[in-house]
Amino acid sequence: MKGLWFLVFFGIVHGNLIEIALPDEERDVRVVQNFLLFHAFSKAKGEMEVTFSSGLEKSPYLHGSPEALHCFFPHFHQQLRKVIQGNIENFDQSKEKFLSHLDPFERGLAEEIDLEGVLKVASTLVPVLSQGSPYQPFYNLSLTPSDQSNISKIIKAMGDLGWVGLLKEKRAMEKIGDKVVHVHPLRFLSYIVTNPSLKKRLPKIMKDVFKRKGFLNGYGKRVGFSQRMTHELHRGNMMQYVPGFARSIGVSQGLIMHYLDNHDWEGLVRAVM
Repeated sequence: MKGLWFLVFFGIVHGNLIEIALPDEERDVRVVQNFLLFHAFSKAKGEMEVTFSSGLEKSPYLHGSPEALHCFFPHFHQQLRKVIQGNIENFDQSKEKFLSHLDPFERGLAEEIDLEGVLKVASTLVPVLSQGSPYQPFYNLSLTPSDQSNISKIIKAMGDLGWVGLLKEKRAMEKIGDKVVHVHPLRFLSYIVTNPSLKKRLPKIMKDVFKRKGFLNGYGKRVGFSQRMTHELHRGNMMQYVPGFARSIGVSQGLIMHYLDNHDWEGLVRAVM
């Protein structure tokens, strides 16, 4: 899929905008759904720098930095559950705030909202609860303390040892590598890049032809980073992790997508190191 737009668990991500995917309903129901989302948003916002926008001609969306959005979602879901259960605190006050940010046409439709109608519509938002933070899938990827220790051993050895030293450690390194092959390659790369001690060794690995080939392409029956990336991409196990991966290393999703679109795994490593 080309470009920055791609589906994630919570609608669509475009930069710092997250579109909320609502169940397909008639216009009057959509008005109430937007109000309910606004109500949950208002209760969850607190001091967090996240904004909410709604409208009948477009899907509602949230706006904020990746960090703010990631922190916001648990609070938003907590309030949305209350709404779905029929707990609409300060209904009149919330309705007035909702009306104040609508254009005149939409305001005319929303003025007809009443508590009885709201309670009837609330259950239609149940599917939204299954749409988690777009950053969460990445953080759900397995990376145990043992995995971290083994990845550190591999990168430190590859960065510090010469060819002769690596050949002497070949069998031991293979055993360690077999223990981390289950780690998703984006989680693997993120751990290296966010660990200063390991990150400073990446240039040493990438500058050496022998080490670079082993890191990217593996050797013998052992697969490297490039094969792992291609394998996960082809099995549809990649795009949902891009928002969290980009956030974890502090780069734009657009940069990551450029290398994924072109299957340029060496370019990706060089770009983030």
